Amino acid sequence: MRKTMPPAAVVPPSSQRENSSLTGAVVSRLDDDIDCTSEKVRYMFEWWRRAAGGLPPYWSQFDITDHPSIIASVFLVKRLAARSWFFTLKGEEVHALFPSAKTPDSIDGKSDSRWAKDLVDYYEEVAATGRCHMVRGTITGLYGEEIDIESIDCPFREGDFGRMAILGVIEKIAVRPKQATA
Repeated sequence: MRKTMPPAAVVPPSSQRENSSLTGAVVSRLDDDIDCTSEKVRYMFEWWRRAAGGLPPYWSQFDITDHPSIIASVFLVKRLAARSWFFTLKGEEVHALFPSAKTPDSIDGKSDSRWAKDLVDYYEEVAATGRCHMVRGTITGLYGEEIDIESIDCPFREGDFGRMAILGVIEKIAVRPKQATA
């Protein structure tokens, strides 16, 4: 399953995050295989698929210290309640792409922000399908450079009460300098 996500769905609009946007985002639900450039994204998907056994694995099955090659690229969001998510972990590379001062720690469906509503809808879809989803797109960086990214969002169960967590991995694929304007 592949669909195009509106540009504001993954990254806040420029009114919330200066000089930053995601364009051309394509989201794919990953059922059996993965077609990606990022070795980190591939690694996470393959680990998740082995651990899943048909259902999202339990969060307790994942120990970050067993996966040093992806630590800097990892982010974790946990569902606090229906349509309410909290970012609990962001690796160094995630901070470089999405500085904490410019991105919220929590999002919910009650926000006035289109970006937050779209991201909540996306996380709810990942949780409901119980399948990893991959995103490809281009981020405009803090200095106007264009950064092609690939990321994966993998659902995990937390206990037996319907709580969910999503572990993501994001990686830069290419960086192009800001185009000079005439």
